[in-house]
Amino acid sequence: MTGGRCAVREGRLEVDGRPFFVYSGEIHYFRVDPAEWPDRLRKAKRAGLNTVSSYIPWRWHERTEKKFDFTGRTHPARNLVRWMDEIVKAGLFFIARIGPVSNAELIREGLPDWLMEKYHEVHLAGRPLPGLPHVTIVAYRSPVFIEKVSNWYRALLPRLLPYHHTMGGPIILTQICNEIGMVHWLNRAADYSPRAENAWREFLKNKYGDISELNRAWGGTGSRKRRLGSWNAVRQPAGALEQTRWAEAADWALFYRDYYAGYFAALSGQAAKEGFTGPYIANIPQFWDHDVRGRGTPAPMTSSLFRDFQKKTPAPVLFGGAYQMRRLDIDNFHDIALATESVNLLHPDGDVPSICAELQTGIMRDRPRLYGTDVELNLKTSTAHGLGGVNGYMFCAGTSTDDMGAFGRYHEWQAAVDSKGAARPHFAEMERFGRWVKTAGRNLAGWKKSPDVALGIYLPYFSTEYWKGEWVERLAFRRDHYWFDGLARLLALNNYNFSFVDICRSLDISTLVAAHLSRSLWVFTTECMDAETQRRLVGFVSAGGRLFIGPWMPAFDLTGKPCSILSEALGVKRVEVLEEKRVRINGGEGWFDGNLVCAHSPGSATLLKSAAGRPVAWIRKASRGARGAALFCGIPLHHTFDPAIPMVRRLAEALAGEPRVRAQSDADLPLVWRGTDREGLLLVPNYHDRPVRARLRINSPAFHTDWLTLPPRKAYFFPVNFPLDNGLTVTATGELLDVNPAPGGCTLVFDFPAGRNLLAVGRNRRRLDFVYGVQDRQRCDVKIRIRAGTDQPPLPRRGRGSG
Repeated sequence: MTGGRCAVREGRLEVDGRPFFVYSGEIHYFRVDPAEWPDRLRKAKRAGLNTVSSYIPWRWHERTEKKFDFTGRTHPARNLVRWMDEIVKAGLFFIARIGPVSNAELIREGLPDWLMEKYHEVHLAGRPLPGLPHVTIVAYRSPVFIEKVSNWYRALLPRLLPYHHTMGGPIILTQICNEIGMVHWLNRAADYSPRAENAWREFLKNKYGDISELNRAWGGTGSRKRRLGSWNAVRQPAGALEQTRWAEAADWALFYRDYYAGYFAALSGQAAKEGFTGPYIANIPQFWDHDVRGRGTPAPMTSSLFRDFQKKTPAPVLFGGAYQMRRLDIDNFHDIALATESVNLLHPDGDVPSICAELQTGIMRDRPRLYGTDVELNLKTSTAHGLGGVNGYMFCAGTSTDDMGAFGRYHEWQAAVDSKGAARPHFAEMERFGRWVKTAGRNLAGWKKSPDVALGIYLPYFSTEYWKGEWVERLAFRRDHYWFDGLARLLALNNYNFSFVDICRSLDISTLVAAHLSRSLWVFTTECMDAETQRRLVGFVSAGGRLFIGPWMPAFDLTGKPCSILSEALGVKRVEVLEEKRVRINGGEGWFDGNLVCAHSPGSATLLKSAAGRPVAWIRKASRGARGAALFCGIPLHHTFDPAIPMVRRLAEALAGEPRVRAQSDADLPLVWRGTDREGLLLVPNYHDRPVRARLRINSPAFHTDWLTLPPRKAYFFPVNFPLDNGLTVTATGELLDVNPAPGGCTLVFDFPAGRNLLAVGRNRRRLDFVYGVQDRQRCDVKIRIRAGTDQPPLPRRGRGSG
């Protein structure tokens, strides 16, 4: 076989030198009869997938220590070589998820019994979690565990190497371990082994050098002042933390980000020795189940655990989220944007693409029911927010053996293909999306989402995975309620798309924000923030940046000492917490569930007032000669009532101007632009259970529509100046599904909404414009013939589609 190349270049994945958008589906070969493997792979091709993915469970292939089966000697479904041969025959690429941990609803997370029973030091104590099988907590940095994993890799990877793409095979990406730290986070279980305690002390020595410097940094006042006499007295925090130990907790969080990064580096280094040199995938847990709805509120926290992985791993690491929200609608659509940007934050310069390693095309439980509309909205919304690929989890159901499944033999997962090989109804949505990817994939891989604003992430507010205490619970509530479901959601509802900026990184904040094509930085703040970060935010404004802070004005550092660097720079003379919760807007008012904050800053321009007339949101320019501005909002924003939407619109227009895309509509319509200033794709999603009537506009490139009627719970990608391989450029108010060669030209297949639609086709730098109306409100494909060598408008033909 001739060797190929899979590489990362300019923020996109390339396979054999061509931009490549990964459209994958999860098929667990070990849960499917090998006689059915060809059928499941044919269905993957039929769905338009270009890749399939599977765990390769350590537990499945090494039942007894040092006795491996990769050829089906002990069970036909252990014939990994045959599975790889079938993938080659099917003409698909493969993502190899090589462990050691698989999770995957497997007993002991897919780890062998002999490992856990014979080598007790490799795991920590866990507790049963309601409805979840996760009780096996691994001591990742245990030398014994690393040794046994190395043995596993040395046995497995030489078997897979002939199938690596560099050898001409289908393996283009390799996932190292799975959802690292997930079970630890769920159990709030840190590693308190003597080895980890020593590592904690060494981490602090490297950072502070001398114990006196550590005492100074961790601070405290009066009887709570830290007085550690020697490094031997340093221990990891345990039990409930007082808020005055926030600086210590922040260091503890950084330690575990280093701890996990070292683990990943050790495993990827071992894989590289066996010829698997990357690119690698690191899969991140992000959603939390709330009965019949999943939420992505933990995503910024859990993603931050992976913050230092790339720093310690030479090969590119594609970070992959896991989007499992059950039903997707207008109430939780913003979870996808926040989860995606949490992953993108791990490559702040955007040089490596992000993916969704487990996108919901099935649900582990049979309740709630999964519908095709949820799958379509998830696929398209996730893609619009800039992902370089998606892996549908699960694509195929299967059956576990008695000694494998954490839930017994049953593993239907409401997958697109059931355990008997029959397609479920939402297979059609996956197939339709596959048609679109085939048409758009090359351009899609090279385009990114265009943000209007940058949201600043202050790590001490988000790194709470192991912290305990009442103040920690209060912090998490404020973060999730007033930032995630408050400010961030309200910006998205107003069509202000955002990226994330880690304001704790050493780079200049202005440089970071500029890299995200934004001049405005929006930072959620509490009463506490360290002095250095406050100074950096002041420097951002002085350098011409436009800063949002709120709903509290920082007045203390993380040790509890007074620290008002930011408020002093903004001319704040006094801060009051009001006994008010109502804010005036457009002749009416909005009510919020937290007390308003009034920060008196003479000379600022008031934007919003409380019902009693107190200024609770204002903007002021930087000192004379500076180009920047700062906006303080003392409203604990939350989307409980709709008046919060125009309030945030007023603030955003004052600080950031108009967004790139806007909608005039009879219901909330959060649009997303993925592309450049000249060309791209506009996501037009209707997350509502009723039709939405709308007109749309893009500032750059210039684009606007007539009134369209969008059907319930459906999304479109409108192409704008979209380049085709045949030299044509297409702009349309419909989704381009197929480009088929035809005698004398080509046939374009669209899915149009109802209304007066636009189709503009360019050829040889000329543009042919005409309007085509689709008046029926049923979903259909519309075929348009483009004839070469003429300026005559093409002739439309209607045809019923598979949708």
